[in-house]
Amino acid sequence: MTESSPSDPMLQDPPESAKSDGDQNHLTENILNALRQLQQSGSPVPPTPTQQSSQETQVSLTKQETTPQPQSEWERLRAQLREKPVDADSWLKLVDLAEESGDIEKIKDTYEGMLEIYPNTPSVQIAYLQHFLDDPTQYNYAETLFKKFLLRTTPSVELLKFYLTYIRRITKGPNAREVIQKCYDFALSHASQDKDSYDIWQDYINFLKAGETKTTWEEQQKMDAVRRAYQQAVQIPMENVKRLWEDYQDFENGLNKITAKKFISDLQESHMQARTVYNQLQDHLSVLFPPTPPPKGKRPAIWLPRPPTFNSGDKTLLARWRQYLKWEESNPLLIEESNKNTCVQRRVSGYSECYKLPAPLVQAAPRSSPPRCLPPGRSRHPSEPAGRRPRRVLSRKNPHLRASQLPLENMAFLHRTCPQPPPSVRSPTHRRNRDELPAEYQHRHS
Repeated sequence: MTESSPSDPMLQDPPESAKSDGDQNHLTENILNALRQLQQSGSPVPPTPTQQSSQETQVSLTKQETTPQPQSEWERLRAQLREKPVDADSWLKLVDLAEESGDIEKIKDTYEGMLEIYPNTPSVQIAYLQHFLDDPTQYNYAETLFKKFLLRTTPSVELLKFYLTYIRRITKGPNAREVIQKCYDFALSHASQDKDSYDIWQDYINFLKAGETKTTWEEQQKMDAVRRAYQQAVQIPMENVKRLWEDYQDFENGLNKITAKKFISDLQESHMQARTVYNQLQDHLSVLFPPTPPPKGKRPAIWLPRPPTFNSGDKTLLARWRQYLKWEESNPLLIEESNKNTCVQRRVSGYSECYKLPAPLVQAAPRSSPPRCLPPGRSRHPSEPAGRRPRRVLSRKNPHLRASQLPLENMAFLHRTCPQPPPSVRSPTHRRNRDELPAEYQHRHS
C-alpha cells in the first residue's frame, strides 16, 4: 500500500469553520434533548427571552386593571349620602357638582336620589324638570316627570304654574285651546284656593277673554265663562285679590252698568271677607317659612328642610303651625255645607304647606278632622259672632279631592328620615313670641 501524499484531500484535516458548525449542531441537539426530557418529567420549562417579556407585560396589565381608579368628588359625596341621606347641605353641593359636570346621567341620579328623601319639594322638582325643556327630544322624559310629580301627591301651586307655562309653550294646532283649557281645569281643581294662585287665575281669565267667537251666542257663552271665573276668584283669600276685584268691576261695567250693580253688590260682602281672611292668613304664614334663598345661575332656588333639634325655637315654630291649622279648620271663610269640596280643598292647601317646613315637626301637628262647613240652614258656627252672612262660593265639582286623600296620608317618609319629637313637643304649647323662633326664620321679619 502506498502512502498518501499530504496533498491528498481525503487525508487533510477539516477546516476550522466546519468544526465550529459541527460543534454548534451537536450543542443544539443536546439542548433540544434536554428540553424534551424536562417536558417529559413535568419540570417547568425555562421561558425564552421573548416569552418572559410577554409574561411581564401581561402581569403589568393585570395589575393596572385591578388597581381601582380614584373616585371623583361627586362619587365620594354620592356614596356618603347613600349612607347618611338626610343632609341638606351635602345634597345641595352634590347638585352643584352634577350640574357643573354636564353629565345628564349624574344629574338624573342626583335629583332622583334627592327626591327620594324630599319627595314633595317643588323647588327640587322644578330644577330637575328644567334640564329637559330646552331640547325637544327630551320632552317625553319631561312629561314623564310631570305625570310623576303632578299625579302622585297633591301638587304645589309653584309646580302647577311651571306646568301651565310648559303646556302653553309647546301646544300648537287646531285643538290647542281645548288642551290648554283642560290643563287649566286640572290646575284650578288642585290650587284654586291657594293664597299664591293669583297668577293662575289671572292667566286663566285672560285665556278665556282671548277666545275667538263667530256668533252672538258664542260671545255670550264666553262672557259667562269669564264672569264665573271672576266671581270665584274674587272670593278667595289670595294675593292681589283686590286687583282682581277692580278688574271684575271694570268687566261688568263694560258689559252693562245696570246689571253690573247687581252682580257687584251680591259679591261685595264675600269679597271683603276674603280680603280680611287673607290678612289673617298672612299673619299666620309669615313666620312659618324662612326666606327663599337666591337662585344660583339659571337654576331656581332650592330650599331643603333641616332636621329639627326640638329646641325652644322649634317648639315655638310647632306652636305656630298648630295655631295656623286650627285656624284653617275653623272655616274662617264661612263656607257652606253645600260647598264641601271647597272646604276640603282649603284643608288640602293648608296641610300641603306642611311639606315645606322642617319635616318631623309635622308629626306633632294635629291630625285632620272632617271639614267643618256650615250646615244647611245655619248662618254661622256657634263660635262665630252673630250678624255675618255665610260665604257663598261659586265652585265647580271636584271629584279628585276627598277628605280621605288629605296629604297627611302621604307623610310616612317623615318617620323614616327624622327622629320622633320628644313628649314635651307633642303636648300643647302656649303662644310664644316671634323672637323665640329659629334663627333662620327671624331675619325674614327684621
